[in-house]
Amino acid sequence: MRRIGTIIDWNDEKGFGFVLYDNKQKRAFVHIKAFNSQKIRPVNGDIISYELSRDSTGRDRATNVGIKRSENTISVKHLVNSKRDIEESGQGYFMKIIIAIFGAYLLFLTRSIPFIIPFYFIFGLITYSMYSGDKDAANNGEWRTSESTLLMFGLIGGWIGAIFAQRKLRHKNRKMDFQFKFLITVILNWIGLVAYTTMLK
Repeated sequence: MRRIGTIIDWNDEKGFGFVLYDNKQKRAFVHIKAFNSQKIRPVNGDIISYELSRDSTGRDRATNVGIKRSENTISVKHLVNSKRDIEESGQGYFMKIIIAIFGAYLLFLTRSIPFIIPFYFIFGLITYSMYSGDKDAANNGEWRTSESTLLMFGLIGGWIGAIFAQRKLRHKNRKMDFQFKFLITVILNWIGLVAYTTMLK
């Protein structure tokens, strides 16, 4: 039997939330994979139709989910996404400038530190793969990589890979507290590199 409920506490980054049912007296867990269409991302307040089941722990869970969204809701969501896209484009240009400047600085250092570019390249790839794995884990409801670990690898030298991952995968790029901490790790890495090269002179 299909039921009608309302989405609440939706976490788009993690890909899950809850649905209220029985006159909003009860709630059931709902995962992004339970939706029939992956083209429309749920938002809080969406009215959905679904089938109610229980998982292995006995928790109520919504399955075979369909969204009943009005044209007005879609338009508002489109406007919000457009605004975010504009903001992220501005951030993207800024990050490209930062990477270009840093890349030029690394090229300048290659004579005195031949391994410097391979070092940042390798750590960048490792960090990118960590973000990618964490994104997949979030979508699948699996064990996540801690933010402190992601920040640590950025601090060591993987922050360029982290920037590419944040932009391309749209992961951790909207969490302002994380972005602030991430910026600090980038600055500290720059300071560390400048200090290290100064000691070699």
